[in-house]
Amino acid sequence: MSQFVDMQHISFNVNSLDEVVATFLSHGVTDYELGITDCFSDENYKWCEWRDPNGIRFECVELI
Repeated sequence: MSQFVDMQHISFNVNSLDEVVATFLSHGVTDYELGITDCFSDENYKWCEWRDPNGIRFECVELI
């Protein structure tokens, strides 16, 4: 997969990233990454990223 295609993803804005992670864990999903993007002057966010079984990249973000 090319690097450009590999970086493409679908992103959802959520109210609580903790709830997203709790839902993952309740369904046995453990293959995800968490992080914080705080390099902007406004609209920084926490994120959670994972791939579906087909390799499609998804992300949830919570503004902080």
